[in-house]
Amino acid sequence: SSDVCSSDLIHIFALIRQLIQICNFDPESKESAKADAVEAQMKEIWKQDPSTKVLIFSLSVETLKYLCEKYHQYSPILYYGEMSDAQRENAKQQFVNHGKLLLISTKAGYRGLNLQVASEVFHFDRSWNPTDQMQEEDRAWRMGQEKPVTVYRYIQEDTIEERIHEVLEIGRAHV
Repeated sequence: SSDVCSSDLIHIFALIRQLIQICNFDPESKESAKADAVEAQMKEIWKQDPSTKVLIFSLSVETLKYLCEKYHQYSPILYYGEMSDAQRENAKQQFVNHGKLLLISTKAGYRGLNLQVASEVFHFDRSWNPTDQMQEEDRAWRMGQEKPVTVYRYIQEDTIEERIHEVLEIGRAHV
């Protein structure tokens, strides 16, 4: 039969997610060209204005926890779905009042999160759904935003990430 059953689709999406995860960091060595590039960009941002607040979005909580360890010297704050409502609210308030780096899962930060205190938004990885990316950026583009918002996207060349990007750009060009 030419029909693809739902378990096959789940397997395919799980495989794609694993491939994207490998683009984020090597699970064995913990090396990440992407994380190094983001850190270099953040250092440049903070060199120009140490008070700048940064948001980094990822599809994967595992990636966020990796970034939390890698960027420990910047006292990052985690915000993801498995946290209780009170924990998420506490993380948000810590970031707004004292933080400079908030690491957010795409799903948890999708709606209802106002973070206009941030002016730098990093997409560490990319969803198949372009609406997710726009929603992430909208966390900083809120009423009361006093600075221009800069958005960064990181895509590993010659990987599934680049192919996803190409497919999304082709789709956008035909809309």
